[in-house]
Amino acid sequence: MTHPRKEIRDKIVSLLVGKTDASSNIFPSRVHPVEEQTLPSIQVYANSEGSEIWQEAPREYERKLSLSIQITAKADDALEDVLDQIAIQVEDVLRQDHTLGELCRDVILTGTELTLNQNGDNLIGSCNVTYDVLYYTLAVADMIPENGYNDLNTMDIKYRQPTTPQGQDDAEDLLDLSQ
Repeated sequence: MTHPRKEIRDKIVSLLVGKTDASSNIFPSRVHPVEEQTLPSIQVYANSEGSEIWQEAPREYERKLSLSIQITAKADDALEDVLDQIAIQVEDVLRQDHTLGELCRDVILTGTELTLNQNGDNLIGSCNVTYDVLYYTLAVADMIPENGYNDLNTMDIKYRQPTTPQGQDDAEDLLDLSQ
């Protein structure tokens, strides 16, 4: 079973590939090395996630994932324009599919931070576009396994009235579900 955060990151990467000036240099991780030949590039990663109980039975959580889409480009005279152009392309793509193919309830733009960093001998600029992604998950105990409970073949059911002495049953049924 794949965690929804991975599904969300992978979906965003697939939506962005070929639809920004970063072309196919889009990665679902913050640890992908930034190399000059792959610039401009985009890294998609989770920052944090809050959750609260949405409903009790079955237990379902509403989760709010803080997600970064970090755009990185070579620091030259065109840096600001390159970062702004890719940022608007990212925003346009996510605005067109704000449920990520129904993986989530909504993708909400929450901020943008521009930075300049040293990467070895090279100066690079970054535009970190952050989103809140709202989605829902069932508690592990309430999830139906992939086999759909196919391993339940028989049930041994015993009935006992409150007045019946301990260790004695009033009735017993054996239910065969294997058919």
